[in-house]
Amino acid sequence: MIINTKRLAIVYVIALIIILWISGIIPKQIGKISAINYVKTNYPDKNLCFLNIDYSPIHNSYFVSFKDLDGRVYNFELHSRYFPTTIWFDPFQYIKGEEPTKSDFGRAFFVV
Repeated sequence: MIINTKRLAIVYVIALIIILWISGIIPKQIGKISAINYVKTNYPDKNLCFLNIDYSPIHNSYFVSFKDLDGRVYNFELHSRYFPTTIWFDPFQYIKGEEPTKSDFGRAFFVV
């Protein structure tokens, strides 16, 4: 009887994880962590603060907003609906006047 209870508990936990993943709660947190890590690693001198993250079904990606000390808002695009770790758009590449190359698109950035 105890073994059946343990199995049932495991099934409930797995079902909960699947529901949270499909509903977008877990991918949103993965995207938030990935974007914050990307910004802190590549632009530590910008002093950007995380504002929010939103999923866009039209683009099938997440948009992450950061704010600097002057009040300017910068948006990054993270690709992949269920595992958003690829930075698809970096606004600072365009601000500097650099054209992104094909190798810049699709690069995954997720450091544990």
